[in-house]
Amino acid sequence: MNSLQLERPNRHGRHVERKPDLGVSQFDGALSPGHRRFNMKLDVTTFRHLRRLTPVLDDILNAGEVEHPDQAVNLAALARLCSELFDAYHCMHPDEIAQARLDALESQ
Repeated sequence: MNSLQLERPNRHGRHVERKPDLGVSQFDGALSPGHRRFNMKLDVTTFRHLRRLTPVLDDILNAGEVEHPDQAVNLAALARLCSELFDAYHCMHPDEIAQARLDALESQ
């Protein structure tokens, strides 16, 4: 898929653009009876991009502030990548995401 395509409305009723494939694949491995793992394997390019951007978060956490514009730009890129990864995972495992959200609400 080379171009962005319109998908169904998101939870807010707005249509979202479909991003180019991140190159992730589903892996369902078994932990033990009654438990399943829901892994999402990253392609090399996505993994490297994520690996390149993660130190900026560490720098911001250590400093307690965004210190310069390059950090802000990289932080925005990291947020976009994380959002795209979440969307891809959510498409593969919508029921598990819904349950995780309910579990998080109950634990608050």
